[in-house]
This record gives sequence, structure tokens and C-alpha cells, in this order.
Amino acid sequence: MGHNKSMTYGGESFAEQRLFRDITWEELAPVLTQCPLKELQPGEVLLDPAHANETLYLIISGTLSIHLKDRNTPAIISLGRGSFVGELSIVDEKYPTAFVVVENPTRLLMISKDTLHQLIQRSSIFVFNLLQVFSNRMRFSTEALIESHFVRTVPDIIYRLDSQGRFIYLNESIEKLGYTVQELLNRHFTSLVTEDDRGKVSFDYTIARHDKQDSAEDGSQPKLFDERRTGERKTTGLELKLLTKDEQDQASDSDEEHIIHAEVSCTGIQVESLTTGERDYQGTIGIIRDVTERKRFLAQLSEQKAQMEAIFNTMADALLVTDIHGIIQSANHSASEIFGYAQDELLGCSIGMLLEADGHEDAVESRWTGMAGHRKEVQVRRKGDKVFEAEMSVSKVMMEEHILYTGIIRDITERKEAERRITYQANYDALTGIPNRSHFQHLLKQSIERATAEESQLAVIFIDLDRFKWVNDNLGHGAGDELLRLSSKRAASCLKSRDTVARLGGDEFVAILEHVGGSDQAFAVSKRVLESLNRPFMLDGKEVFISGSLGVSLYPQDTTDQEELLKKADEAMYASKRAGRNACHFVTGENFQMAKKY
Repeated sequence: MGHNKSMTYGGESFAEQRLFRDITWEELAPVLTQCPLKELQPGEVLLDPAHANETLYLIISGTLSIHLKDRNTPAIISLGRGSFVGELSIVDEKYPTAFVVVENPTRLLMISKDTLHQLIQRSSIFVFNLLQVFSNRMRFSTEALIESHFVRTVPDIIYRLDSQGRFIYLNESIEKLGYTVQELLNRHFTSLVTEDDRGKVSFDYTIARHDKQDSAEDGSQPKLFDERRTGERKTTGLELKLLTKDEQDQASDSDEEHIIHAEVSCTGIQVESLTTGERDYQGTIGIIRDVTERKRFLAQLSEQKAQMEAIFNTMADALLVTDIHGIIQSANHSASEIFGYAQDELLGCSIGMLLEADGHEDAVESRWTGMAGHRKEVQVRRKGDKVFEAEMSVSKVMMEEHILYTGIIRDITERKEAERRITYQANYDALTGIPNRSHFQHLLKQSIERATAEESQLAVIFIDLDRFKWVNDNLGHGAGDELLRLSSKRAASCLKSRDTVARLGGDEFVAILEHVGGSDQAFAVSKRVLESLNRPFMLDGKEVFISGSLGVSLYPQDTTDQEELLKKADEAMYASKRAGRNACHFVTGENFQMAKKY
């Protein structure tokens, strides 16, 4: 023993070991890398007095041999890579019944009892592989299995069936079904299986799982996992619903509360005859893992997923999920309807396909991710490049290994149109379509602020239609309304594009002239307005003549107060009325009058 040296296991020959078949290194590495790796030289005897019968030795490389009585007797068997000695072997330092001797340089992986439990918890495949290794060991027996620390303490149910499918061994974990071990011995495996699932343990079902068309050799009623008679196939992860004792005692329809969802893995035991060399089917050894909580958890997840998908796809708003680069990962039905694309057309495309560039084409995707945590109104594009208004809010979702962005996009076209209608109705005259009294006050305030900032002048022209009452009384209100519409257009045609004409109510209008050079410019515009009103109007097929009375105030010469500016223009207008109408008066007293045509 003096020549051996220890180190830790680094995964040497991991993929070649039967024990680790179908398991990735990453699954078990955190445990296995803590296990010692022992090197032994030829002639050494494997004994571990400090941990007698509590350590499994997995042969990583080299060969061991087992000798009876003493180490010098002929070896009864040689064990190579992938074999075990230890817990289930017959090594005992005090009363040795066999000696395990190193034949050539050998490396052994030492798996302690505690380490074994950790591996069992990590992988059910590991448990199954371990059982398969044990079942093929020389001198393996049910009695040895019963004495194993591993089998007694593993949380899974471990069982052995005879060739007819009856229990001949169970560990104490069977108590989770409400039975004692003695209650189930000699009972058939199917007595634990719900009626709906009994077909799953038939010969036909197991053959179908492996895409085989074999049939039972002797034509008799198939036994549990009878395919073991004909080959080396194994059953892993077979899902069954098992009845608890409470459920069987009730002798009623299966109640989910008394059913355990299980995964069953098993392998057949075949023993080779020493005389004929034929392999004889001896039954099955397997494990039952309770997956009830996992099934419930998955069912809850499935239900939650279904609920989320229902919400996802019944939302009236478009819901889009992208990665950090703005590539669309999922889209709901409303996104398809709103944007005009089929759902599969949206997946994998850039969010930039839907967002209006807004003059920054290269930054469309970054604007999407940069909006995380905010809500704003944006312009987006339907299929065919039709732009519409939308409200968009984006959220950043931190996943375990990546980041996603979810965006809710609501088509607000109708809302914006309604808002514009309300705004228009609140600010514009319904009859003439020009600003009303309320909006005029706002526009005048802005004009005064600009004139003050730019040190310029503006003029306010108060316009009152002469003979409007006569038209209403003699030609009717329809003709009066048409006269108001035509008069507003004529007055507006006399102004520059930056100037404004508004209706204060009745037959009163007011114009704002910005950047006037003085009274001369205001005088010229006022004259054009009177001349336009003097031209005949066609009302109900009749040629009608009217005129206007105008009053003009100037900012800042006449006043700097907004209300006073309008009031002075109104007073000047009344001066024109008193002068005989079809005239214009300034606050300063300047005036002119035109000849009437009626």
C-alpha cells in the first residue's frame, strides 16, 4: 500500500464508464471532482479499514482480480475498467472471505456513501445505471441488494420482480405509497398501476416504444416488461400513475389526491447457464421515482402558460417581444392585425420595420430599447408603409442568461382624430372654419409676445358687416350663413399667410396683422378688406351688396395691454358706424370712408 498515491478525479474516461452512460460530465462534475482517485501498483491488495464496506471503487484503468481464501489462490474472476468493488463486494479486512488484488497499474475512483447519495439526488439515470451494473455483477443477489447502504437509504423505490412480474424485493421507500414491504411481496406489479395505465406495462406497449414488431415468444399472456426475454433493451422514464393504499382500500374511481405520478426505469436480469451457456430470464430490477410534485408544478406552469397565451393573444393592443438587438422574438394576434403582417412574417424581423425612422434611420432599434420604462406617442408603419399614430410603452425584462424587451403598441388613430375634432370644435368657428373668440384671444397673446420679443408692431382690425340683419330678415338665415362664410374668405384673402382672421360672433370679425411697418400698412390692408366686401355677393341666386365698418388699433403705440388693444379697435369700429358705415377709423383719429353701392 506504500506505493499508492491519491489525487482528485478530473473526469478521466468519463464517457467510457457504464455507470455514467447517457449522463453529461457537467451534471455530475461538481460532485465527482471532489472524489479521490487512488493509484495502486501490481500485487497490492485493496482494503479500506477506515471505511469498510462504505466505499465504492470504480475501476478507471487497470485490472483487479478476486481470490478466495488467500491472495495466492487462483483468481476466480478478473475485473476491468468500469467494474466495481467495495460495498457490494466481499472485501473485509478482519474476516476476509476474498481478496481483491491489483494485477497491473490501476487507478480507482473512490465514491463514499455521502458522495453516492449526492449523485443519486442529481440524476435518476445514474441510479438506473448503478442498478444495471449491480445486476450484472458476479455474485449479485437480492440478499446483497438488501444489505446495501445505497438501496436502503435511496429515496426512490427500488424493486425486483420475478419472471412473472411479482415483487420479490422492495426497499423501505415503498412506504410512501402507504404499504409495508411485506404487504406487496408476491403481488403483481400491475396491482399498483391505475387501470388507465396498465396497458403501458404490457409487452405490446414496450415493444411499440422501441419501434419493434416482436411478439411474446411463448404466446402466453404478456408479463411485465416481457421484452427482456428477447434482448438487452431497457425501459427508462416510463410514466405511470400508481395507486396508494388509501385509494385501493376505497375501491372507487381513482382520486387524483391518492395517486402518485411516477417514472419507472428497469432492466431485465438474465443469467447465463454454467452448463448450457444459454441466457435465462430471471425477472426485472428497477426503480420508481415519485414525480408527483414535478408533474403538479409542470401542470401549473402549463396552466399559467395557457393563461398567459390567452391574455397574450386576446389583447386588443399589439404586444411584441424582442432581443437586445431589436429582433422580434414573438408577436400576438393583435400585432398581426394592427401592422398587417402575418405572425410568421414578423418573427425574426427588426423592430425598425415597424417604427417610423423620424429622420434617424440608423437609430430606430436603439430608440426602441432606449424607451424601456417609458411611454410615448410615436408614428409606426403598417405593411405597405402606411404611417399611423400609436402609443408605445417598452419594458426591459432580465432573464437568467439574456435580456428581452417587451413593447405594447396601441393604435390611437381614432383617439387622435377625436382629439383633433374636439380641439377644432373648441377653437374654430363651426360655420366659417376660422378661429373663434376663445382661440383668437390665444393667438393674439402669442402675437403680442412675438412682437415684444422682436420689437415689431402689430395691428388689430375689428370688422363688422353692414346690412347683415337686412339679409337675415329678407333672405333668410341660410343666406345669412352663406354671407358670413363668404365674407370670412374675402377678409382672409386680403391678409398675408402669417396673419389671422377670426370670428368673434354674429357678424363681427377681427384680424391680426403681424410685422406691420406702421399705420400706412394697416391702412392699405383695411382698404382692401372694405373693397372686397363691397363686391356683390350671390345669395340664393340674387346679387346682394353689403359693406363693412372697421376699427384699427396698433401695438404698442395705442396700448400694450391685450384686452385694451381689442377694446380700442372695437371703439374705433363704432366710430366708423357713426360716420355712416363702409368706413375705417384708427384709434389716433385717422379715417377714410368709401362710397356705398346699395
